[in-house]
Amino acid sequence: MTTKLYRLTLFAAVLTTSLARHFGGGTINWKPVEGYKVEFVFKMGWTYGMGPGCTETKIGQFVNGPISGDQTAWKCTQGCTGRPIISNASYYCMGANQLERWEQGQMSFNYTFSNPGPFVAAFEGRKWMALGHGKGSGPWRIATTIDLRTRSDTNTSNSSPVALSQVIYYMQYDCHHELQIPVLDPDGDEVLCQWAKGNECEAVCNGLRGARLIEENCTIIFDSTATLGYKDGEMYGVALTIHDYPQTAITLGGQDRKTPMDSLSSVPLQFLIRTPAFPTACNERPRFVSSTPQQGSKLTAQAGDTVSIRVVADNSNDFTKKISSIDLMGPVDLHQSALMPDPGHTNTFFKALTWQTSSADIGEHIVCATAVNERRSVML
Repeated sequence: MTTKLYRLTLFAAVLTTSLARHFGGGTINWKPVEGYKVEFVFKMGWTYGMGPGCTETKIGQFVNGPISGDQTAWKCTQGCTGRPIISNASYYCMGANQLERWEQGQMSFNYTFSNPGPFVAAFEGRKWMALGHGKGSGPWRIATTIDLRTRSDTNTSNSSPVALSQVIYYMQYDCHHELQIPVLDPDGDEVLCQWAKGNECEAVCNGLRGARLIEENCTIIFDSTATLGYKDGEMYGVALTIHDYPQTAITLGGQDRKTPMDSLSSVPLQFLIRTPAFPTACNERPRFVSSTPQQGSKLTAQAGDTVSIRVVADNSNDFTKKISSIDLMGPVDLHQSALMPDPGHTNTFFKALTWQTSSADIGEHIVCATAVNERRSVML
């Protein structure tokens, strides 16, 4: 008898501060269910009050309020007859902060196509917020490519890669930064991150001036300096496209040959970075301590298990500043406690996470944790 396992991959990431208005980025990924039926999972950020209605008191709840703007649905924009709606944009509330003016959530939905494709599914609109470097203030588009033809190496359809980030990363002005985005691929394909271009990113293409991207491990490196045009407190958009490539040459549908140089599918990832100045050194940030799993560590569980994790943070060597929040992104049914003091440790706080696994969760899942202090510094 073979036992299938779950993998919960924990990454330490970043969160943020205030938004201006409307759309704030997102991502979507997918996997085949049976036949031409596909399960999609999307995550999305909005200005507080402009999305489906996520608030601090509704974390973990489904919210389906009206979305501000002209576009409120996911559509099949290529490969289908016409442009049919495949889902609305309502979601489960995963985090919100009224003071900082953001909300974020995620949702899964199923859609059955009439043939194996390929297809493009997209969420489009016209109201990206105004951003630094002259970006934003225009249309948005996050889209994924779907191809359900059978792979010769797995004898199943492909599954897309998965990427995850917070809505906003709060990164100190006039400092050097390295931000690694967690990515994975259910089929074990090679995954590369690339800067989005053209209609993959619309008004937020090339939004992070002077930045370098290490494609193999999805690490963004940049200096938030005045020399490169960055400003204290300004907001910047980041748009990536993540591709999966087969490890060896394969065929799709028995005919279409794909080499390790050919992308099988792509998913978008768009988010925000704000660069406030602080009267502290660049390396004085909150940190995860104690029983918090190490960045990149993998936890496994069997079907029906309850996974429990404690995420603990302090403010490095400055114990005069408290941890004000620990924010998380992960599976929809990942439950989190309120922020609580860690007994016996000065100005140390934690959240307890629990995840009740089911057969529907088979595969790998990413959790992003963000520690924020009273000065709004964060731990990467």
